[in-house]
Amino acid sequence: MAFHEVAEERLAGAVGVDVGRVDEAFQGQGIGRELVRRTREAAGLATMLILLAAPKAQTYYPHIGMTKHDSCWTIARHTLENKR
Repeated sequence: MAFHEVAEERLAGAVGVDVGRVDEAFQGQGIGRELVRRTREAAGLATMLILLAAPKAQTYYPHIGMTKHDSCWTIARHTLENKR
């Protein structure tokens, strides 16, 4: 099996979804909790949800049952373009 076929097979269940953020004027109404619930429902409960949070939102996610995970690494979009 070629490398790209293996990669495609392993990533078949990987999905990236950007649901944005809840505007401060609407926070505290359960909108964020509902966004997470609907995302999990759409992805399937057997999937793992990985959420990248803004610094100001760090304390919110444990409140709705999420667990912090310190293993996240990023490459900025402009970095990839500059390396080409």
